Amino acid sequence: PHLWAGAIASSATPLKHLLRETNSFNRIVAEVYGNVSSACPDLIRAGWASLFDRARTQAGREHIAHELNLCKPLPNANAADYIYGFVSGALETMVQYGYPYATSFYNPVPAYPFKVACEAMLRAGTGLG
Repeated sequence: PHLWAGAIASSATPLKHLLRETNSFNRIVAEVYGNVSSACPDLIRAGWASLFDRARTQAGREHIAHELNLCKPLPNANAADYIYGFVSGALETMVQYGYPYATSFYNPVPAYPFKVACEAMLRAGTGLG
């Protein structure tokens, strides 16, 4: 049994790519946040919509810079893709490091970091900023 478990664990990277191709990975991540509150996936989706909508104008890019405490506004609308990649990666990582106890093997992470993030979104009422 331990060899079988090891074989499955070592296949996580190829399986992750398969899950991404079918969008199953994003559904799993959304489900984890939805288990904390059904409002969290909606807040995240609304945050993405707000990010890309605001990135279309200079004033919107300045708003994004203010909300996310960036050093300067995004140079153009396409730069929102970088923000999307960074934030979506963080949301995924919080699910992957979703241990029931705090850890610090990579960086300090609280117990159930996705729950902490979801609760912060609920308090702020937004998935962006």
